[in-house]
Amino acid sequence: MKKITDSKLPDYLQVGYGIEYTIEQIVGDTNLGFLFEHYIFYYLDEIKDSDVTGLPLLFDNDIFLGLRFAFNDKDSSELQMGTVYDILIKDKKPKFSGEATYFVKYQSRFSDSIGYNFDIRYITPGDSEDEYSIFKYLGDHTRASANIQYNF
Repeated sequence: MKKITDSKLPDYLQVGYGIEYTIEQIVGDTNLGFLFEHYIFYYLDEIKDSDVTGLPLLFDNDIFLGLRFAFNDKDSSELQMGTVYDILIKDKKPKFSGEATYFVKYQSRFSDSIGYNFDIRYITPGDSEDEYSIFKYLGDHTRASANIQYNF
């Protein structure tokens, strides 16, 4: 296997932008936010080594759609859920590649300085035609995590 060094990697720019629209007090004090983000990756110069063209890229042309329920309670409790979809451009037309990440996250706090969160994520390469998909190496899988944090 040939070693890839920084000098062989082309310069690139990765941009992400998004919007959130919130409907306040849909039920009691709970707010509902609609989330949209777009991530895109651009090479700024020519590829310096043909071995680099096959490097897997995350967020090379992806969209995120999600919801945020902010309960506006004393513990700042929040439930978030969403999906990141990979978009391929074939024949100048966008196409969903099948690669996706789905997640649900709940966060709150015990006190002003101690918080916690739980999340679960399902990641799938689907039937992606994207030959550079890093998820093809991982396959379908589920991840769960729990965190406790101290804020000072």
